Amino acid sequence: MNDETFKNLLAFAAANVDRLSWIISYFRPKDLEQGRLVIPKELFQNELRSMLLEKFKPHATNFEIDFSGGAIHLTADAQIDILGPVTARYMLQVEEFVFNAESRRVMFRYYEDLKSKGNYMQQAAIRTASLKGSYLKTLLSMRPVDGLLADNLTISVDLTKMPFTDKIPPQIRLGYVAAENGALKLNFKWEEKETGLVAEKDAISRGKQVQGGYIKGLMNYSDRF
Repeated sequence: MNDETFKNLLAFAAANVDRLSWIISYFRPKDLEQGRLVIPKELFQNELRSMLLEKFKPHATNFEIDFSGGAIHLTADAQIDILGPVTARYMLQVEEFVFNAESRRVMFRYYEDLKSKGNYMQQAAIRTASLKGSYLKTLLSMRPVDGLLADNLTISVDLTKMPFTDKIPPQIRLGYVAAENGALKLNFKWEEKETGLVAEKDAISRGKQVQGGYIKGLMNYSDRF
């Protein structure tokens, strides 16, 4: 960890100490020591519900989330214009999960179940709409949400558009493990990019020469890193 990253981490922690202490309380020290993030559904409920409600207002009225059987289960209650009140259930399976210095994104394959809680005409309208494909795709095409793209089978999420992810150091690499037993399971590690000094050290250690012959002083300097 370099000096700038260390200072940024300290500044971020100081600015968010109350919130971070509450979030960290959800994690078990043993998991963290072994490079695992086991994130319980309660943390998502508390942290993500308000964000999702904000992104989908004024339509969404409630969100519930669970993790089981290798899938994320999302239930949303919404009021959709002339379609009236509906309950939408989604099962999402991770197809791609990338979280590193170059990219932060996740793509899900999803299954949609939309139920109307309105009158007969509204129920008929829901059935008609379902014949045209995914309602999620239609909704996002009509009312785009920054960071979300959907077709009839998949939805991709640009995690850089989500709260807090821009504060996570680029050296943090996350990997998807499982969604089960009420928790999302990830692994994590810290990856330092190879710097010019490291590359130079490697070259010297292999006995390569530079102009003017082998520079022993540079070899000694590089050994301090």
